[in-house]
Amino acid sequence: MSNPSDLRALDNALRDIARAVRKATPRLTGAEPLTDTQFEVLRIIVHNPGTAAGELAALTGMQPSNMSATLRQLSEYSLIDREPDPGDRRCSRILPTEKAIAHAREMEAVRTGLVLDALATLDPADRESLTAAIGGLRALAGALTGTAPRVTRPRDS
Repeated sequence: MSNPSDLRALDNALRDIARAVRKATPRLTGAEPLTDTQFEVLRIIVHNPGTAAGELAALTGMQPSNMSATLRQLSEYSLIDREPDPGDRRCSRILPTEKAIAHAREMEAVRTGLVLDALATLDPADRESLTAAIGGLRALAGALTGTAPRVTRPRDS
């Protein structure tokens, strides 16, 4: 699938899937209506408690000022706590509250359920094709987030 129109179609399909899941999730939960950015930051905090704000900014590619605003909003929702870093008391470690952990679990369960329910409606051949693509999609996600090894390609002359 190196045809440019196929690659654009893949990009559009991935966006459509993400948009559909994102739009359906808030109405299926009683949790705080978080933006995508807030949910992603919260998910990282839940899975990596004690991460510093600067580390969160680096992990998400956000500007530190934008991360500060996001953390302030999550704090207003009582989803995070801050504690001094024992190694450097000038810095804070960001911890999820019990409410945050429950919220993240609920959101992840709802999102997984949405996808599984949709997959169940598909033709078996389509489900197999999607299952076969998991490795490639994970590699694509890694490339987009900078966690995949970089492959350099020769430039066209």
